[in-house]
Amino acid sequence: MRGALSLYTSDAASSVTIAGIEVPLEYEPTAALAFTLEGAPIWDFELAGFFSGAFGLGARDLRRTIAPGPQSERPQDGIFLMAPYRPGKIPVVLVHGTASSPARWAELVNELQIDPRIAARYQLWLFRYNTGNPIAYSGALLRQGLLRTVQQLDPEGKDPALRQMVVIGHSQGGLLTKRMVVNSGTKFWDNVSRVPVEELDLKAETRDLLRGSLFLAPVCPPRDLRRHAPPGDPSGRERHRRVADPLHRAPGEPRGGGNGPPRPQQGPAPHAVPRPVAPERR
Repeated sequence: MRGALSLYTSDAASSVTIAGIEVPLEYEPTAALAFTLEGAPIWDFELAGFFSGAFGLGARDLRRTIAPGPQSERPQDGIFLMAPYRPGKIPVVLVHGTASSPARWAELVNELQIDPRIAARYQLWLFRYNTGNPIAYSGALLRQGLLRTVQQLDPEGKDPALRQMVVIGHSQGGLLTKRMVVNSGTKFWDNVSRVPVEELDLKAETRDLLRGSLFLAPVCPPRDLRRHAPPGDPSGRERHRRVADPLHRAPGEPRGGGNGPPRPQQGPAPHAVPRPVAPERR
């Protein structure tokens, strides 16, 4: 008697045919995902990326934390694929919030990966950025990363699924995702200067940075925008306040930690779980 061992990745096949009978494949990625994240350098990135806009992880650390894929060698874009690119599957891009990292999406990623209906139609992408940087700059990095990734994966534009991209953001990530569907024209720039950016004496790289940060055009349709607990929503406010208060305070204002008068309660009490926010059309 002879046997054969066949290996299948969870994103490549959902069933096999044995003796003319289709047999579904069962897989459970929970343990592997938990092992990958245990003690991973990505956890150190969360606060370090908030305190320093230039802090980054090496390629080796990124490969250890995030499943290897076509984007693992391009960390400058901040876009990482959870599995090799599969034409025909719609990308779902997850954007983390302040003092956070893509690792915070682990539970959601795990649930989506084991749902055959989701896995058959969608592929998961992650975006990592330093959350202490200005939102306009981080939004420009997200926009640039998405456009470059799509261009690299589908240079001839033959995969319509890449043009149906869904972007989901939590907290500060919600502000970044909103910028992916905004057509701002010159409105942001007009708040900064009355002189057109083309008329300023600037280096080419500085001009490109301003254009990418302040002159926005939609990257994906507004219907594919999801924001969870954006800033202003009570969800998660307390955690971020404890981190940010000692850093972002007016001159002469007492440090946090009980040295000053109690802060007035603004709005309803914080929620234990972020509340979903319905997509907004622009």
